[in-house]
Amino acid sequence: TFSHPNVLGGFLVLSSIFVLSFKQLIGKYFLIIVLFFSTIGILVSLSRIAIASWLIFLLIYFILTIVRKYKKLKINPKFLKNNSFVLLTILIIFLLTLFNPIFLERFTLLSFSDESVLQRISLINSSIEMFLKNPVFGVGINNFLNNLKTSFNTPVLIQPVHNIFLLTLAQVGVIGFGVLIYMFSKAVALSIKSKDKKIIRLSIIFSIIFIGLFDHYLLTIQQTQILFTILITYCLLKE
Repeated sequence: TFSHPNVLGGFLVLSSIFVLSFKQLIGKYFLIIVLFFSTIGILVSLSRIAIASWLIFLLIYFILTIVRKYKKLKINPKFLKNNSFVLLTILIIFLLTLFNPIFLERFTLLSFSDESVLQRISLINSSIEMFLKNPVFGVGINNFLNNLKTSFNTPVLIQPVHNIFLLTLAQVGVIGFGVLIYMFSKAVALSIKSKDKKIIRLSIIFSIIFIGLFDHYLLTIQQTQILFTILITYCLLKE
């Protein structure tokens, strides 16, 4: 049901982080199953950004959880055993998978001269040109493709810029971009004030920003549009 493997990878990363918010409700074993299969799905998607963001999140989340428990003097052998087992299992999956030639090529053969990279650079330049021509209101929502140059004349090239912030600037100008930045800023401020969900909520926000810097599907594909709305709404809740 996903239009591209990258979309599946990003969806799994963000939804898996969201599930961690309800770990006390869903139970330890179900959570392990979710994380296990989500990790496999993220790896199978071959999405470099999704894999990188998931690995970064797991490491930071584990470290911050340990630090927080240490400050509250609530570290016990059972806690370390359970969390270390989950993290170690996921890291082993990562290591075994990354030694596969397909994954090694995916990450080691990337070059700035690759066609996909050059296409993204061209789209970035086009988005900047659109913004400079229409800085206040932009070219209009869903009008990015209609304003591409005639040089983008093949189905492969006709796509939005792979950056939600540049896409916002191009389509709705500084006004819409200001609203987006305000929304993220407000979400960060409210998440910092959260008592129990601070780490998860901030992880969601920064994962969205990280993924959004390298792809557009959070604003352009239905499944991730819905997920993006749910996650931002969750991070804007007051506790």
